[in-house]
Amino acid sequence: MDDFSEDAVNCFIDAAYSGELYKISKENFRDMNKMSRVFDVAWMAKGCREFFQEMITALTGDDCDEISAVLEEAGYVNATMKDSEFLDMAMEKIITFTVEQRSGYIKTLYADQMGDLQTDQLTLLLKIANKDYSIVAALLGDHLPTLSAGLDGNARYILQNMGLVEDSKTRDGIVEEMFDLLHEVKGITLDDMKMVLRLHQKRCAAIKDMCNTIVIIKDMNEIATLEQSNPARSSGTLVWTPTLDEVNQLTAEKKMFSPPIYIRNIPWKLKLKLKNEDNIDFLGCFFEL
Repeated sequence: MDDFSEDAVNCFIDAAYSGELYKISKENFRDMNKMSRVFDVAWMAKGCREFFQEMITALTGDDCDEISAVLEEAGYVNATMKDSEFLDMAMEKIITFTVEQRSGYIKTLYADQMGDLQTDQLTLLLKIANKDYSIVAALLGDHLPTLSAGLDGNARYILQNMGLVEDSKTRDGIVEEMFDLLHEVKGITLDDMKMVLRLHQKRCAAIKDMCNTIVIIKDMNEIATLEQSNPARSSGTLVWTPTLDEVNQLTAEKKMFSPPIYIRNIPWKLKLKLKNEDNIDFLGCFFEL
């Protein structure tokens, strides 16, 4: 019992005699929860869980101190008892807060110490952001310009684990802003460049998975000219006019490809493919790497 606070020990003894956790508090919760597990008192462990759930229920998105207290306890249980249940319970509540509330919390805790955070803190940060990538993008937007010798370990960890480029539902504006920031990092290294290229490739793969059918063409005359969209983002503009031989190839092989289109120096092709093999008047236009 020497490993636990006097308050927690007294609470534990009273609970053992009375069968109630009426003296449990935020101050002794950690030791009470630990003792209930160490001594395998199932009803007490259940009571501690219910008390923690009450702490979570009382959270508001504007109280950074209370959010931090809950996450600290959940993190302690996760780290020392290898039990992620409390952390999952806390995150289920926290991700219901608005983007502005979660962004404000993250900035309050992490903005000025981005380069010094531990991996578990970075993982927690990404959990809080959930899939609202603008939260993490804003944090990176403040951190990346401060770097002078390429990407640091924390920037690399976030970029590789935030899921931004892999999510086909992410709006392109956020992705482009992130790549623009990366292109401005000072002292970029060869490993950094390789990682950025991999991020480019993952983004292309995500878009490819998303873009099953870009446009449906019901009239053969409409395929006379296909023009690349948004040429300002590309190294060249392609206007493709299929020849008669190419149209005949489409009839025979059910698909045909344009010459390469270079978007951010990554080659793409337009593919025309029959959507209904019995009817050449019904076509689909696809992007493919």
